[in-house]
Amino acid sequence: MSISLRLRYGLLIAAPVAIDISAIAWSDNKTANNNYRLNKQDSVPSRKHHSTDTRVEKRCDKDADRELRSFDEAMENVNEQLADVDWGNIGDQVEAALNEANEEMIELRLDPEIIQKQIDESIENLHMEKINREIGRTVQQAMENIDFKEIESEINQSVHDALDKASEEIEKD
Repeated sequence: MSISLRLRYGLLIAAPVAIDISAIAWSDNKTANNNYRLNKQDSVPSRKHHSTDTRVEKRCDKDADRELRSFDEAMENVNEQLADVDWGNIGDQVEAALNEANEEMIELRLDPEIIQKQIDESIENLHMEKINREIGRTVQQAMENIDFKEIESEINQSVHDALDKASEEIEKD
């Protein structure tokens, strides 16, 4: 029952609105004639709006066509330039460069015999006797610089101080 009531109210509202719209559409007022100047010709445009001039067509060329033409021209230029290249000479230069690089790599390889020879020469240059004399002289100088009497007196003083503290602690307990 509520659906039919809604439908009735909807029709009551929609009917006057539809009547008003229809009345405005069929009324003969001046607003419909304002566009007469624009509508006096059929939907086909007049010839005066069309230009058959080729310059206008070239100006109106699409961007894609223009870009394709420029791309084709660029490709022709590249093909002409590539035809002038001496590919045999380039190949020879690349091979020569690779051969030079291989020769340098061969020169840089490590030869174990040469390395052993260099190590042996370095060891021969080390004079073990001279090194031992230097070590002995350094130890002797260090021993001469040490004052054993002073060290002994410092040790005795430390022992005496420790005994004094220990005796004081014993007396406190």
